[in-house]
Amino acid sequence: MADLIDDVMWDLRENGTNLNTGTSNTMGSSVDDDFAQLLEEMETKLYPGCIFSSLEFLAKLMHIKVNNKWTDSSFDQLLELLQLAFPKCNKVPLSHYLTKKKMKSIGLGYESIHVCKNDCCLFRKEHDSLQVCPVCKESQWIDKNTKARSSLSVWSGQGYRACATCNEDTLSYRATNKFVYIGHLRFLDANDPLRKMSDFNRREETRPASRHFSNNDIQEQLSRLLTRKPGKHPEHGGEEPKQQDYEKHVDESLLGTLLTNDKSNDTSTTREDLRILNIQRNEWLQKNGDKFHRPHVRYSFTKSSRQLFCQFIKDVKLSDGFGFNISKKVNDTNTNIIGLKSRDHHILMQRLIPIGVRGLLDNDTYTHIVDLCTFFKQFYSRTLKVEYMRKAKLDIIAILCKLELIYPPAFFDIMVHLLSDLPDEAIVGGLVCIRWMNTFERYMRKLKNYVRNKARPEGSIAEGYVAEGNSNLNIPKVMKRENFVTGFVKSMYFQNIPRVIIDVESAIEVPPPTGRVNDVSDCETDYDETNSD
Repeated sequence: MADLIDDVMWDLRENGTNLNTGTSNTMGSSVDDDFAQLLEEMETKLYPGCIFSSLEFLAKLMHIKVNNKWTDSSFDQLLELLQLAFPKCNKVPLSHYLTKKKMKSIGLGYESIHVCKNDCCLFRKEHDSLQVCPVCKESQWIDKNTKARSSLSVWSGQGYRACATCNEDTLSYRATNKFVYIGHLRFLDANDPLRKMSDFNRREETRPASRHFSNNDIQEQLSRLLTRKPGKHPEHGGEEPKQQDYEKHVDESLLGTLLTNDKSNDTSTTREDLRILNIQRNEWLQKNGDKFHRPHVRYSFTKSSRQLFCQFIKDVKLSDGFGFNISKKVNDTNTNIIGLKSRDHHILMQRLIPIGVRGLLDNDTYTHIVDLCTFFKQFYSRTLKVEYMRKAKLDIIAILCKLELIYPPAFFDIMVHLLSDLPDEAIVGGLVCIRWMNTFERYMRKLKNYVRNKARPEGSIAEGYVAEGNSNLNIPKVMKRENFVTGFVKSMYFQNIPRVIIDVESAIEVPPPTGRVNDVSDCETDYDETNSD
């Protein structure tokens, strides 16, 4: 609310207008007259006897337009009908264009700013008249993406050294058609009995764990980088961003392999990788005449088991507000689950898969899958302890080692390998629930629902966002002149909140009359696992 008043009053401050005395310079007089006209219109009813003022009625009407995705032409027709239905002295505007113009005149609009598609600059201020980017020479274009990690840190998320934590010691292997990251035995203790097992690659694991690179080591590596310009331009080393949702990616790979759908890692190519690495002989491709066939593996459902699992998912009833109706994601033949969102993967990984696969897989495979799901449940819990995360670090490494005995190398892409780094990130960054992308994804879904014209999605989102904000304002109270004279912001939504004084230089918060803030030493810095999710 303070920002709204600050924006509206900006021109008055720039020109030295004083509302208390009514004095101003020549230009400020014009601005003051326009604003006084708006104040007068704000106090004018839509028509005699109406409970709404003109601006308040338009704000609510624009909100309805956005929520129901009305077109501009249909909105114009509605305004024409309202003009005829209301008394002749009504203040209903003639068109949608005039409505937006009036709302923008009180600071309730938006400004479109073009940006270079490589994120080099904004075409505003001194660059407003340019048609090409002064940095990369690309023409104007509106880009909706953000910078990728490789564009910021020059560390690619693909290839032999995709893991930034392992750095030069990344355990990578070039399979038939992708990079895989196997050999997690090296992270175990030197005396761990699993290191001596030859079931992995027919030899003992003697390699040490990846080195811990200090800050000085990282700085030394950065000093060798060439000077480059920021942005996503190909010549600068930039690339398209890839959102890192570990749980969703692992669940897609795990569930796809169980159901043998298009996300499965059990293909003829992955079976050939087993032959090349000379591991898991019983799962190699078998030749039958002129054709090859894949023998059934223990990490995939049989046809009957797949139908039982899908039927289990279809019969699940979730609590209100906990998740969407996941039963609708199962196809008609009970053979596949499609159209899953991030929240669906979250529920499947932590709640449903550990129960649904029971009795449908052998005991070893089932146990390791449940251990993996338990790790995610612990990692995403609402309370954490540092010692628990240190133990989870050892647990996830052991889980990945045991899964290497079951799943083909193609299952272990970079996202699966990075699970071993998640406990360290939780120790440094804190709770995952305050750092994950779920909140932003839900809000992005809300913004996408504003889109009516798919050729201009940015404009639809901007109009919808502004219209919703306008509908939540108590415009009659905000626009009263006495609010500007006293300098206080009054709102129906902040009755018991400390008032904010609008000052030219800064906003000064007036402390509340009662209450106190606990000392920092009173705050508990450790996390507790009790009542964990």
